[in-house]
Amino acid sequence: MTWTLLREQIRSQRAYAIWATLLIAAAVALASYAWTVDRTLEAQERAYAVASGDVREVSAQAALYPPDGGPAPDIDEYGVPMTVAELEDLIATANAEGAGAVAALQGAEVTVSSDSAGPWGEVAAVQWGDVRWDDAVADGRAPGPGDVMLEASTAEALGVGLGDVVAVAPSGPPGTASGAVESRTLSGLAYDGAMWPADAWPVGRAYLPTEDASAAVAAVDAALVDSDGTRHAYATVTVSWDTTTPALAQTFTEMWSSGGALSTPPNVVAPMWLAIALAVGLVAMAFAVGRAQAASRVQWTATAQALGATRGRIAVATVAEGVVIGVAGAALGLASGLGVAAAQYAAHRHSLAAALPVPLTTSPTLYWLALGGGVALGLVTAAMPAVLASRVSPSAALKDLPSVDEATLSRRAPLLPVALLFAALYIAFLIAAANASQEEAPWSLLLCAGALVTFVPVLVETARRLAAVLGRLVGRSHHPALLHAGAVIAAHPRQAAILTTLPALTVTTLVGVSAVTFITFGSASYSPWPVAAAALVATQALCAAGWTATRRLTADEDATASALGLDAQRLGLSDAVRYGAPQVLGTALGALAGVIIMVPAATAMAMGWSPIYGGATPAFPSPLWALVSNLTAITAVANVAFIAVCAAGAGLTRRARSSRAQALSRP
Repeated sequence: MTWTLLREQIRSQRAYAIWATLLIAAAVALASYAWTVDRTLEAQERAYAVASGDVREVSAQAALYPPDGGPAPDIDEYGVPMTVAELEDLIATANAEGAGAVAALQGAEVTVSSDSAGPWGEVAAVQWGDVRWDDAVADGRAPGPGDVMLEASTAEALGVGLGDVVAVAPSGPPGTASGAVESRTLSGLAYDGAMWPADAWPVGRAYLPTEDASAAVAAVDAALVDSDGTRHAYATVTVSWDTTTPALAQTFTEMWSSGGALSTPPNVVAPMWLAIALAVGLVAMAFAVGRAQAASRVQWTATAQALGATRGRIAVATVAEGVVIGVAGAALGLASGLGVAAAQYAAHRHSLAAALPVPLTTSPTLYWLALGGGVALGLVTAAMPAVLASRVSPSAALKDLPSVDEATLSRRAPLLPVALLFAALYIAFLIAAANASQEEAPWSLLLCAGALVTFVPVLVETARRLAAVLGRLVGRSHHPALLHAGAVIAAHPRQAAILTTLPALTVTTLVGVSAVTFITFGSASYSPWPVAAAALVATQALCAAGWTATRRLTADEDATASALGLDAQRLGLSDAVRYGAPQVLGTALGALAGVIIMVPAATAMAMGWSPIYGGATPAFPSPLWALVSNLTAITAVANVAFIAVCAAGAGLTRRARSSRAQALSRP
């Protein structure tokens, strides 16, 4: 009987189950995509660093004395001081002890040109010690004396192949021996350094033989000294090894373990935050939409109990429903996220002449997290209607829907005390952030967190109350469709509040992020449009899910209006207004809250936090105010246009459905 209950339970609320499954799938897809991008990027960065000798299990840094034997004040600030000969002896001794050590010169640059193209700027990769050329060579052989090895795409751009001669000019002051152009044979093709999903092609590498190490050190050192003899730094070498031996332990007191991604691109951060936002939005939607589903669920539960189902079997069926929704959403999300990542990575590898030998990388942890997260969200979406249904007696639910529509999990906290607490915390935060010192900054962070925690319920409750006001204002119209829309919004304010709250939170967050980026850190290069567009699409998906799942509550009003003569066209217009008007109101509320709350907060942070955390403090923030305000206006207008399109779609869908129903009702 449990499986029969499960099947009938899902069938009775197909729209809600489908939307919940799709939203869980979207959240899992974004999270799995971000996870896969991060793991694959880390693997690519490590493979590229290993190819140049920069990364093994443990690393340390050495600073090389000037080759000419000149003075070296403060050289120990750049690493462990030593000469090239001492470094070579250290590497030889450590490798004799089984260290697997290699030294890689930092900062060497060359230009490479051919008869048909160039010059091409490259980073010179010079290694000595336990050099593992197999990690770098894609085709050909390792460079020997008089040779050079280039990345395959660089060689392709220069129009040269294995065995061809290229001109190589090591870095150095013009007119010095280190700046002389040399003819070298292209002995091998190295793996390309372009990584997925990096937006820019990195500077390539020119691999030089170990025999050129001393000359390369001299060239780097000469480039660090001005023509007047002023020295800016010293040539440094990264020493990496697999096993720490006595010689290395005695020489280096400061070491670091290798591993971890060198950067976190927006391709990782944005999907992960969107996944979190979708998950939070789905939970919020389950609380809000659960009332509509509770109406049908309590009726269905009463019927099932009348037919002999026990409360225990119904509870088991509810849990099974959540598990089924969660597993289905997790599976669909994993397949989508990994599929998109695999397609993008394959296209990236296909675009390179010799891509790094790194497969698409993930881990079993991802699958378990996706499954666990999907099931958890599925249980929430299934449990909330059941919990709300338990607050209403079956006899009341079988009679009417309003008792379920107004059911709550707990008593609502009054708005005024929360608003006053937010105001106090917000003002205290502004004062603390604007005058923050190194010691006081943590206190301003705590005040910021407190202000955010109290701001969200104030914004949500404001959106709910404005939705009720919207219903009364729209209902004053003499147009039949608007009159009907206003009456329905006023009769079900919580359902309209869903459509008001989600855009308000989204737009406020987008304005806050842009304000902090532009004002606090003085950045004019931040491009939020892809992330903003994705956030608005995700918000619209949540709104559509809430709209679809709560339509059952307005079925009686719609049927009455149709019986009183409201035709399909006007019913469609009513649906469009009911769907779009609360969202437009929420967008305006979010933009207003963003400008009034977030922009002053970002300005205060710019005055106090930026000097502490290394940001750029703008001397005159007012132009940036205009920039943020302009961004706010663009975001709001774009969202309103998007809402209008979706509202029109909702109206046309209702019009078509009503036309079919009226056609079938005619004799």
